[in-house]
Amino acid sequence: DPVMYPSPIIAEETLFLDGYAIDIGDGSTRWSTNWDATPSYHDGNLITREDSHIIARNAQNGDIVYEREITTRPLHTVVNENTVYTAPSGGDNALITARNAFTGDIRWQTTTVKQGESSEDYVYRTSIPLAVSDKAVAIAGQRQYSDSVLWRSYVGVIDVDTGEPRWYRDLRASIAPVI
Repeated sequence: DPVMYPSPIIAEETLFLDGYAIDIGDGSTRWSTNWDATPSYHDGNLITREDSHIIARNAQNGDIVYEREITTRPLHTVVNENTVYTAPSGGDNALITARNAFTGDIRWQTTTVKQGESSEDYVYRTSIPLAVSDKAVAIAGQRQYSDSVLWRSYVGVIDVDTGEPRWYRDLRASIAPVI
């Protein structure tokens, strides 16, 4: 996995940064843990990755609400409309996953492999959910094709309800685009 520096977020008068829940009023530590990805906040819970698990913690005290084992290590969690979206940092099992934000149960999973191609066509893939609406999940990343030393960037849209890929498009850029 690439080296990641999680971004901070603020919710419920608390700064969540690098595994710490810090009171924004006086700077005291409310609780701490060992998350290694940028967290998301949803309905009183902080949702993040800790090692090989997606964990929802009570934002006030850090108690675990649910914990689910995952097969790939997502870089980010994104929450929209009571669903947590995760995308892998890369590898052969590059599955984008939608989970119920309250229970952690899987709603759907889909691959980042383009329609008409197989996972053998790529040496490595990266993917990050960049934007989520009530209709679509937009993703972007990079692929290294097995017949090339070059990386190719791509962008795609996935149906938010079913996880079915709507389209993927290769770009000429050599880095992952920002949407």
